[in-house]
Amino acid sequence: MRERERARRERSRAESLSLALSSNLRRIPPPPIILLRSPKSSSPSPSQPSNQTLVHSTLEHCDDVDFTFIVFFNLKEHTVYVRKRPYLRTFLERVAEMFEAVVFTASQSIYAEQLLDILDPDGKLISRQVYRESCIFSDGSYTKDLTLSGVDLAKVAIIDISPQVFRLQVNNGIPIKSWFDDSSDCALISLLPFIETLVDADDVRPIIAKTFGNQA
Repeated sequence: MRERERARRERSRAESLSLALSSNLRRIPPPPIILLRSPKSSSPSPSQPSNQTLVHSTLEHCDDVDFTFIVFFNLKEHTVYVRKRPYLRTFLERVAEMFEAVVFTASQSIYAEQLLDILDPDGKLISRQVYRESCIFSDGSYTKDLTLSGVDLAKVAIIDISPQVFRLQVNNGIPIKSWFDDSSDCALISLLPFIETLVDADDVRPIIAKTFGNQA
């Protein structure tokens, strides 16, 4: 935990929190960077109920949740109730073996950092976090500009429930359906075989475009 806090202090102010996966830089040549969407709130409040790629969080009291935590915003205390998407741990562990995981979200750090500390307390699965400050706000929604990652876009992919967030680099985007509380959901684990095909790709964009029918 101390190493993670030290890393946070050293990060540039330009970084903002979100869940992403990036390539393991120790590999030569480096495999692609995979960016995964973390919990996001579209309002200024860090705890607005939301459906997510990896978890579902809400301010409404729930008994059937995996965990809760407290956030302070606008001088008020809020309890956030969180459900983890099925196979989340297995998914993150497998992806972390192939890529460097980076969280890229439109959430505010006051909320997202606490959530990620619970999901990955030892900092072994998520290597870096990018927050709302690195998103572009226009027409009432946030867009994630992948060029801010500073990495060759041929080696970058982002997984998100909303194509709007990767509209600037559509052929880097891997869509996934929204999730609320379906215990039979297997979208994360089902995506792993495709993600594995990106590891040694010279350019992930043609592969993603062909698979998901994206158009630049």
